[in-house]
Amino acid sequence: MYQYMREPEISQAALKTALRNLRYSPTPTRSRNPLEHLLLVELIIRSPGIPLSECNRTYALQHVLIDLITAAYTEQRRRLSLPIPDPKATKATVHDYINVDLNGFQVELIAWSWLYHLYGRYDLELNAADFWQQGAFEERTRRRYQNHALGRLTEQLHNHEWEARKYYRKRHLHLKLPTMSQPVIGRDDILGDLQQSVDTIFPVIYQVSGEEGIGKTTLIRELLRRQIKTETLDDLFWFSQPESVEYIQQELLAGFEVTSLEAANSIAADYRIALILDGIETLESDRAGLNNLLYRLPHLMIYMTHRHQIFLPAPVHHVALKGLKPADAQKLMHYLKMTHRGYDFIPDEVEMILESSKGNPGRMKVELQNLVELEKVFCGRHAGSSHTECISNNSCSRNG
Repeated sequence: MYQYMREPEISQAALKTALRNLRYSPTPTRSRNPLEHLLLVELIIRSPGIPLSECNRTYALQHVLIDLITAAYTEQRRRLSLPIPDPKATKATVHDYINVDLNGFQVELIAWSWLYHLYGRYDLELNAADFWQQGAFEERTRRRYQNHALGRLTEQLHNHEWEARKYYRKRHLHLKLPTMSQPVIGRDDILGDLQQSVDTIFPVIYQVSGEEGIGKTTLIRELLRRQIKTETLDDLFWFSQPESVEYIQQELLAGFEVTSLEAANSIAADYRIALILDGIETLESDRAGLNNLLYRLPHLMIYMTHRHQIFLPAPVHHVALKGLKPADAQKLMHYLKMTHRGYDFIPDEVEMILESSKGNPGRMKVELQNLVELEKVFCGRHAGSSHTECISNNSCSRNG
């Protein structure tokens, strides 16, 4: 995972070798081309239906290069209002394309044309002399175009690999977040303060406290989601109500693929990695072990949730969550009601839930769900009536 977090290193020497292997089969004893470990290659060989073979990486890299070259050459021709390349063109007919490319004196077009016809269409078995014979270019000029082409391909491969790595990292991180079924409402100010703190002070320990259902998990999840979106988070480890400090430690060592917390911390020093301990009430009996764990991982950004504020030896940024303001509670209630389409909520019942929940999002959700379930029971006593019919005919009344 971590090798895909840095910008890729792509050398022209490795690229030249890969292009040469397009035209001539690589020898079985050759050393592995470093480009065969690009994420673009990895994603292809992981695709379902790809047969297992020691040559998979070689062929996958060739596929990546051909796609890049073909796309870039096609774009150059489209930009100049020229016919796009015909993948079925034969050696006898492809010279018409080359002639137009060479005599247009467009640097980018000539560069990509050279790559396309010698490597993208290696099946044509054209050589450099075949390509250049239709243009009046000196040898020095030819080399200049060829070097420019290699530079452009190196640049394109780097950009596509980096975009793939950023997408892969975001997807990987989103999958590590817990699933949430409702939006974050009424916490913008707190999230803004936390985001600013995270951006300016790193690493640090954040502790979010509040009663059950108040939105501690939702708040941290949203903060991390924003960090993922702005590409300011490289990895995360999320533990919900962890069973023990020992369990956390073993999972971290497995995730970092190391044998000591010191080694894990050393890796974390080069990245922005978050450790989330959601619901540390389960660790109350081993507060000393928790303190020791936090002490040994100073390079991790740590988020903890607890019903109450707990005091730790390390500096902690504490956030005490309270109930939503009435206007925000109304917005959340509107959203929750929309998730129960088909149910006709009586305004007095909704107001009663808003008042009894005291702005606690979790409590609002549970009480509204209980009301819906109770309504199903009442309406279920009237055989043959759907819920909508039951309400419209007043066959079951919640007003007595």
